[in-house]
Amino acid sequence: MSSGTVIIVTHPVDFNPLAPLFNGAVIIVSHPIDYDPLASVNTLFTFHLSLSIMKKLFFFLSLILMPLIMQAQNPFQGKFINSDFNLRLNLNLYEANIPQPQFDDEMCYGILAGSTNGHWVILKVNEIDESKATVRAISDSGIEAQTLEIKLLKDNSIEIKQVGSTNIRGVKNSKYVKLPKPIPMTRK
Repeated sequence: MSSGTVIIVTHPVDFNPLAPLFNGAVIIVSHPIDYDPLASVNTLFTFHLSLSIMKKLFFFLSLILMPLIMQAQNPFQGKFINSDFNLRLNLNLYEANIPQPQFDDEMCYGILAGSTNGHWVILKVNEIDESKATVRAISDSGIEAQTLEIKLLKDNSIEIKQVGSTNIRGVKNSKYVKLPKPIPMTRK
């Protein structure tokens, strides 16, 4: 049976140029026990595991960490809701791949729907960084246009701030009401 070594690196040795890359990392080496590629790195723990246990451990860790990594890489992608105003937002600011209602072949960056004055379609991403994005949206009738500022919050939810004079209105008790500025949306 093959086995390997799990090394938890605590601090590098000064003369090894690759050692800073591994500082504080958990490194799983699937080589035989007598092979030590990190001989010049000081370690806190070194213990031996069979190759089958290492594979299971790696699989388990990747199942846990993959959704967190994917979500962190694309924070402005997903489905969001606001239950107070019955709003739904389907959003992907990285690629226009959301089909527009009533236009089969046309794709957009997002759709805001629910109890509003029609659907609002995000057609243009003006600016995007790690915590904020500025987009241009139009109503489904094409008459109204609005600049929206989408801000990422710490709890992985977003808030949408309407910039400009046009208001996205909500429908509550069969009457139009102004939506709050900003509109909080939680990830679905």
